[in-house]
Amino acid sequence: MGIFNLFLLTEHLFGQNLYSKSIGRIESRWRQRIASQFSSDQVGNYLTVREFGPGMFPAELSHPSEVRVYRGAAGAWPCVQEWSLDYFKANFGDVQVTLFNNPGLKSKASDQDFESVPLSDYIDLLRSGSKKYLKFSRMVDQQSILREDFDDAWLTRFKKSVNLQQRYYMFMGASGTDTPIHSAVQNTVFVQCWGRKKWTFYPVADRMFLNVRASRTNYFYSNTDPRALSDDEDCLYHFASPYEIVLEPGDVLFFPPWTWHMVENPTDSIGVAFKFIDIASAIRSSPMLSFLFTVSTRPFLLQSYLSSFFEEEDLIFRKKIE
Repeated sequence: MGIFNLFLLTEHLFGQNLYSKSIGRIESRWRQRIASQFSSDQVGNYLTVREFGPGMFPAELSHPSEVRVYRGAAGAWPCVQEWSLDYFKANFGDVQVTLFNNPGLKSKASDQDFESVPLSDYIDLLRSGSKKYLKFSRMVDQQSILREDFDDAWLTRFKKSVNLQQRYYMFMGASGTDTPIHSAVQNTVFVQCWGRKKWTFYPVADRMFLNVRASRTNYFYSNTDPRALSDDEDCLYHFASPYEIVLEPGDVLFFPPWTWHMVENPTDSIGVAFKFIDIASAIRSSPMLSFLFTVSTRPFLLQSYLSSFFEEEDLIFRKKIE
C-alpha cells in the first residue's frame, strides 16, 4: 500500500496528463507485477456490514468503520409515504435543477451534460428513457417544506459533537442509471424514499485494486467498471472485496468516510443523502486520502467550503472547475 500511496501522491502533484506520460507506465508495470505475485488469501481486506431490523436499532447509530443498514427506519416518514415522480412534478415542477457531468461521477454510457432545466422537464426526460441522472441536488436544503418530510432529530443522532458542512443531497434517476466507483470525505446517511437502489461497497484499503486516480478534486474515483472488465483492463480488480446491498423504500443506509461505493438504480428511484464531515473519522479511515483532500485544488478546499454557504450549488459540481 505504501508504494501505491506514493503513486497517488505523485499523480496529485504532477497532474494526470504529466503523470500519465512520465510515471504511468511505471505504475502499470508495478500493478502487473503485484497481480502475478498476489493470491486472494493474501489480501486480507474486509468490509463489516451490519443490518438492523425495525425495533433493533443500537443506541449508537453510526460506526467509524462499519457500513450499516436500518431496514424500514424511515418507512413512516412523509418522504417515503408521499414522494414520487408525480409528486415532484405537481409540486416542484417549476424548480430549476442542474444536471452535473463531473469526472468519475458519470457513467461512460450516459448522455449526461451540464445543464439547468425545470424539474418537470427532467422528469419527462427520465420517463422517456433518458439516462441523465439528477445527482447531488440541493433541493431539500433549499425547500424547507421538503426538509419537514424527514425526521431531522433521528438523522442528527448519526453525528458526533463536532461536525462540518451538513448537507442534504437529493438523487433522482431512471431505471438503469448509475454512478461509478467513488469515495468522499463525508459520513453519509442515505434515505431510500421511492423505488429501489443497489449499492456495491468496497473496503477503503481496496483502492489499490480499483485503479483509483488522483484528480485534485475533493473526491476520488475509479476508472474501473466491474460490470465490463476484460482480462487486461484492470489486472488487480479480482482481488477487491465487493459487498452488495439493495435498498427498498424506507431503508436507511450509513457508511463512513472514504468507503468506496458504486450505485445503480434497478428501478426509477428517488433518495436523499444526509452528509456531514467528521474530520477525526475521515483521518482514521484514510490518512492519505484525507491529506489529498486538504490539498485539493479543483476547487481549493477553503474556496469550496466558503462558497457552499453563499451559493445554491456546491462549487465542486460546476463546469468551470473542470
